[in-house]
Amino acid sequence: MFQAPPLAPLTILDFGLLALIGVGMPIYCWIEHQRELKRKAEGRGRLLLFEYWQTIFMLWVSTGLVIAVWVSSGRPLGHLGLTTSSNPWFLGALGCAMAAGLAYGAQVLIIRRSPRARQQLRRVLAEQRGVSTVLPNSLGEVRTFRLVALTAGVTEEILFRGFLVWGLAHWMPVWAAAAGALLIFTLSHLYQETPRALAGVFVGGAIMTALTLISGSLIPAMLLHALVDLAGGEMAWIARPANDDAPAALAGDQCD
Repeated sequence: MFQAPPLAPLTILDFGLLALIGVGMPIYCWIEHQRELKRKAEGRGRLLLFEYWQTIFMLWVSTGLVIAVWVSSGRPLGHLGLTTSSNPWFLGALGCAMAAGLAYGAQVLIIRRSPRARQQLRRVLAEQRGVSTVLPNSLGEVRTFRLVALTAGVTEEILFRGFLVWGLAHWMPVWAAAAGALLIFTLSHLYQETPRALAGVFVGGAIMTALTLISGSLIPAMLLHALVDLAGGEMAWIARPANDDAPAALAGDQCD
């Protein structure tokens, strides 16, 4: 993906964006999470919909800046990972991403049909406060969360698996740059708090990193990322207690 020498030289704007993504974003996410916890403890927490739109805005603005700087520097978008190919490695990675995403998505059907599965998921979420507090609980929230999931699938891959890896690769081998970007990606999710949740972020990020390096493209990782986030939101929505009182065949209808 970034192996073709020489790498385009870094500009002042590149340094600024690398600092924003690699340092500023993890710190901002953690501080903002702590502030929100304090606001909620004081009974003045913000609406979850506000947090969703704030996240969407922040991610798209950051990604827009990266793409604007990239294009203005005369670099092909393909070198950022925004490319497709008939190469067997790309097609294989794309197929794996689709299969993994659909397999994870199949759990939505299990949650929808099984009250026991919904109860188990609620217990898991109850132990992961940082995760449960950002998942949707109303129809308006679940609809907006779908936009958050699609946004994260596209923008976080460009930021962390694309631009950040490219930038770090100026000082280290690509595999080390990818590992460093994975660590920063995980740190940006510290609001999820528990080791179990962060381990899930790390493993998921590692899989998407592998797909990117194998395929030479961000497309397979974008697809998998979006599918996983979408399925996670749907499962949390379906698992709410109200569905335990509904027939299995109707539980899914409440999600539409």
